[in-house]
Amino acid sequence: MQSRNLSMTATTSYYSIAGIIGFFGGISFAAGLLILVYNTVNSFKSFPDSFPPNEFK
Repeated sequence: MQSRNLSMTATTSYYSIAGIIGFFGGISFAAGLLILVYNTVNSFKSFPDSFPPNEFK
């Protein structure tokens, strides 16, 4: 029976490619989360400005 295992060099190259893709995915996720938090914090600062002034004061 023939063994169908991958060689060590092929396995290492596949793990390297998966690691690079995972690294860029992690960087993209961190940047997106940072943008989300930044926009959320800034929207709370301008939240009172989005309503007209109170006429009954």
